[in-house]
Amino acid sequence: MACRSYGKLVAILAATMHDVAAAEDALSEAFATALADWPRTGCPVNPALLARTHACRDARHAFDIAIGLAGDPAVRRFLQGRQAALPR
Repeated sequence: MACRSYGKLVAILAATMHDVAAAEDALSEAFATALADWPRTGCPVNPALLARTHACRDARHAFDIAIGLAGDPAVRRFLQGRQAALPR
């Protein structure tokens, strides 16, 4: 699943996040979660969709942290716009 879907998932996330490195980080975390959970819970019907969902959730969380740390209101608004563009 990771080999077949990795490029497409990074492209989807990077297009909305405007940051390839952040997209790769979020997807790596999603795959790590999957490797930990799926042996116990079983592989889902659509693993690529679940990986994307986890990656988006992790990216939204990272934006929450960055928004909280941003002192400049313009930077906060910029980050909030990027966060809003993430797929749900």
